[in-house]
This record gives sequence, structure tokens and C-alpha cells, in this order.
Amino acid sequence: MAFDGPVLIAVGVRTMMALTLLAAALPAPLAPPAPPPAPGICWVRDVVAIEGGVRIYFSRKGGPGFVSTATGFFRPGDAPVDPARPDEAGVDAKLGDRLGPQNSPEDGCSLEVVTRDGKIGVEAKAYLHPIELPSEERVEFIVAR
Repeated sequence: MAFDGPVLIAVGVRTMMALTLLAAALPAPLAPPAPPPAPGICWVRDVVAIEGGVRIYFSRKGGPGFVSTATGFFRPGDAPVDPARPDEAGVDAKLGDRLGPQNSPEDGCSLEVVTRDGKIGVEAKAYLHPIELPSEERVEFIVAR
């Protein structure tokens, strides 16, 4: 059997071209889902506008132990699970409501539903009062989506 080099090379090139075209026609591999956003100030994960106010989302784990609300207490870890947001728990608040996420006596927050420049959101005031150390405070406005 004789070796016919140019013919084998031509077949190899055609095979490579066919495989390249086939790979180009296949859908791109799916990117892994984006990780959830890291908690921001006062353990707030997200703020979403709803009729008359906002829904404030906290992490179920690693968030505040409880949140005092206008109607009582909200515990993110004990709230019913929303299948669309299984790692988060949301509490509704109306314009003017104040909420108080707490984790320990040394740290905490106050959240108030307000409007700024015509946009509804949450004014978050975080504080940290470590024992025998200077206290720290931070204020941030979180615009509702």
C-alpha cells in the first residue's frame, strides 16, 4: 500500500474544517450563575420598590439575628422561603417606616424608608460600638430597584 501524503493531508484539513464549523454552530457553554450580591450596609442584600413602600431583603444566614419593624419583629432565618430567592428573606415596609436590624449589643442599624430626588429607598445608618474602642457610624441611601 502506497503512502499518498497530499491526499491524507487534504482529508485531515477537511476534517479539521468540518470540526471547526461544527464547534462554531454549537451553543456556547452556559456560564455559571452569578453569585448573590454580598450584603451591604446593615446586612441589606436588596431593596425592591413595591406599592406604597419597599421590600428589604436580608441574608437568611449571616444577616441580622432579628429586625424590629413597625408591626413587631422579623427574623430572616425563620421567614417563609421564597423559591425565587431561597437564600434571602424579605420584609415589607411603608414610606416613613423605621426598622432596626440587630446582631449584637455592639453593632446595629436603623433603616428608614424615604424618598430622595423622587426615588424611594432606604436610608441606612450603621453603627459599631465595640467595648472600650471608639465607635464607628456610617450612613448610606439605598435606592430601590
